[in-house]
Amino acid sequence: MFLNPETTGLIVLGASEYEREQSHTRQVYLEAKESIIEYFQNTAYGLGLDSKSVADLFNLNEPVQSIAGKVTAFIGGTRLEDLFIYICTHGFHDDNERVLYEEGSPEPPHLYLLLSQSRTTNVRSCLDFEALVTVIRRSFTGRAYYILDCCCSGVVHEAGPYQRPDGDEPPRQIAGVKTFPPPETGEAFLTANNRLNPGEVVARDDLAEILSTPLFTHALLAVLRNGARDPASPFLSIEQLCRDIGGRLPEAIEKVNQHVNNNEPINDEFSSMRPDCSSRMIANDAPLSRVEVFPNNGDDRNAQVQAFRRMLAIVATYRARVRDAAREREESDREGTERVESLTAENTALKTRVKKLRRLVWMVPVAVLTLLGILAALGVLLAIVMGWSVGFNIGAVRGYY
Repeated sequence: MFLNPETTGLIVLGASEYEREQSHTRQVYLEAKESIIEYFQNTAYGLGLDSKSVADLFNLNEPVQSIAGKVTAFIGGTRLEDLFIYICTHGFHDDNERVLYEEGSPEPPHLYLLLSQSRTTNVRSCLDFEALVTVIRRSFTGRAYYILDCCCSGVVHEAGPYQRPDGDEPPRQIAGVKTFPPPETGEAFLTANNRLNPGEVVARDDLAEILSTPLFTHALLAVLRNGARDPASPFLSIEQLCRDIGGRLPEAIEKVNQHVNNNEPINDEFSSMRPDCSSRMIANDAPLSRVEVFPNNGDDRNAQVQAFRRMLAIVATYRARVRDAAREREESDREGTERVESLTAENTALKTRVKKLRRLVWMVPVAVLTLLGILAALGVLLAIVMGWSVGFNIGAVRGYY
């Protein structure tokens, strides 16, 4: 399938400059970030995302604690169904002596990522990858695709529950790939190295003339821009990407070594540079890593790709019109509801005033009659007093005479 650019987003994380670890500076990381954003925004061979659908958190000169808030705010301000998270930086896990995760261990190793203010000696200053996954999972209910170009990234496949393409075999050795319709939710992971050998990756500034980006991102962009060698489908899944990247890396390493001669050639003796992929939150037996989401570019597929793009544009326009009409109806219904509630409140207030007025109308004559009764009683009392006073005066006069 082709993803709808209006409901697809990209978050870019990582760093190329490290304030407290300046020896780790890598300009190839910055070039990788810019190249990935260019691909996702490219309308000719990429996903055609708008700038508002991209959150560039690369080289963020803030404490790691601020990442969660920025990621949540970005997701909350969009209506995303598909979210890509690309990470390019230095990485390490909390048990470098334990290469393989043992079933009896309390938990798998944690992958930590260096950001601009991180220290390798303080894991709390680094980004815990599983904590990032948890933050995104709590704020996003769609399909999430994680692409990691960093050392030790292969350990993320141990955090499960997960499903690998074919047991423990590297995905590039799979003979055929069965694709699936997209589930509503899920998580897919594509990493620069694999679970069996989660070691180092190639990211060297001294090779910038040959590799302007880290080796994995170089191979990734080659597949995304130029298409996979196999299959001939107009679409690519994370698993197909992984397989094709794995097939290209030996050639890329050989080509680089031809230029560096004996000056620190690339050595993949332990196969740690072979990529890996997996899925989590699997629903209806449809692992997200097998869902085709990228256009498979290439000269022999351009006609198909462009046809699908035109169809997608028409569908996107229709969906936008339907959504706008639905939004207008919701707004109209909300205004009507608010008007009815306002009229109801005014009617209630009017009834209350009428009741008070009726009560006042009955109280006026009662008050008048009460006042008249009081005046009459005062008149009688006054007459009695005056009669007693007159009688007293007459008696006094008679006694005098």
